[in-house]
Amino acid sequence: MTTDHPIVPPLVTPNGEPLPYADAVIELEDILRSLESSSVDIDSLATQVERATALIGYCRTRLATVEGNVAAVLDGDTQQSEVLE
Repeated sequence: MTTDHPIVPPLVTPNGEPLPYADAVIELEDILRSLESSSVDIDSLATQVERATALIGYCRTRLATVEGNVAAVLDGDTQQSEVLE
């Protein structure tokens, strides 16, 4: 059995750079509004849910990366200030 679902677009910009976090959030909000509307296109429902799932995973990964980077910077500042004291 084959499915006729369109391929979920990649999480990159047209020039191949990572999708900005803010753009991913906006797209998620658009999908949510679409899913909450009374006129949900049932034929595109699976594709919208797949895209939303990909965007959520992408946002979580970006947040974890930033959180790690911030922690590394703060740890570095703490270590540097201890050396200077």
